[in-house]
Amino acid sequence: MRVWTVVAAVSATVLLVGCSSTEAGTGSGSGGVSGASAAPSSVVGGFGGLSAQPDSGAPSSAPPSSPSSSASHPPSASSSAGSPSAHGSSSASAPSGGDWTQGVDWASLPHPDLDCSHASGHGAIENLKVVKADVTGDGSIDAIVREQCQHDASEWPDSVYVYSHAGAAVTLAGTLLRQSDDSYATKIVPGNRSVTLTTQTWSSSAAGCCPDLTYRTVFSWTGSGFSAGPRTDVLHPCTGAASDSLPVTTHDLGGAAGHAGIVLVFTNDSPQACTLTGYPGVDADFSGGGTVHATRTLSGYMGGPGHVSTVTLAAGGTASARIEWTTVPTGSEDCSSSSTDIQVTAPNTSDTQTVDQAVGACSLQVHPVVAGSDG
Repeated sequence: MRVWTVVAAVSATVLLVGCSSTEAGTGSGSGGVSGASAAPSSVVGGFGGLSAQPDSGAPSSAPPSSPSSSASHPPSASSSAGSPSAHGSSSASAPSGGDWTQGVDWASLPHPDLDCSHASGHGAIENLKVVKADVTGDGSIDAIVREQCQHDASEWPDSVYVYSHAGAAVTLAGTLLRQSDDSYATKIVPGNRSVTLTTQTWSSSAAGCCPDLTYRTVFSWTGSGFSAGPRTDVLHPCTGAASDSLPVTTHDLGGAAGHAGIVLVFTNDSPQACTLTGYPGVDADFSGGGTVHATRTLSGYMGGPGHVSTVTLAAGGTASARIEWTTVPTGSEDCSSSSTDIQVTAPNTSDTQTVDQAVGACSLQVHPVVAGSDG
């Protein structure tokens, strides 16, 4: 369980602190789900970072205030609270009428693993979202409910439950996301006897404001509960400060028949997989203040893939691109000088890195990225 910081409550609601949502490996925490065929659904309630049909969003980017000594902390994963006896009986009466979800006191229903005793709301449960759809295949509407403890902390993990209606009783059909999973549910998609969750959580190096891991998981109805499928990365373009998360190195290609070249190698130092597509930006700086921009071409004398493709870099994985130039002048060209360094911007990013690398000025070209380190 993470250490949770504190922000001031705003009116009767609490703002979650977080980064803007981006969908993209491995790391601490659990969660993630999305990708099932969507069934018609509707949404009631509404709070937090999710929007309706389908449910989507992420914590807001409101900055936290200074931590106080009265910080409320979520329980550790070893907490023994969360049994039905602590949070309500195994079923509750539903209001009469066509839509059984209207007027339900969700806080009175069972909430396994939801321990609010450490939260500033003094045990109160906050209902964030209700998505209605038949996800158990019995022809009746079920309620997928996203909840958390009322709190003054800057972040608090979500819990997601599925409730069904039989006769006059509301029963717990399954738990999809637990408080101890230390995640936000940013998207809930009901499917054919399934629910797909997209979740965000934190790697060990992430700041408290900003979950940096995004996953999808499909939960399938078994007839007696929900079974979680494999948790998969939600892929996004590699972004952020490239010098930190996507550093670039070079190695020499040598020379042949009046041509020379190098390979740019990009390494994904982030905790989750990401993608690169297209060409790096390359500018060569020469003594005296001159700059030569590398022309983007699919291939050249020194190689190149001949096409543009999207490359997926696992955490720690690499992608590369070839740069080449001519060493024999054409006409009045002077090809004898070499650059003092090159400015490299990875595809999909705007963060330029200075690399101590000499290249030539004549017919300078850069080719698209490919998987691996050979360009």
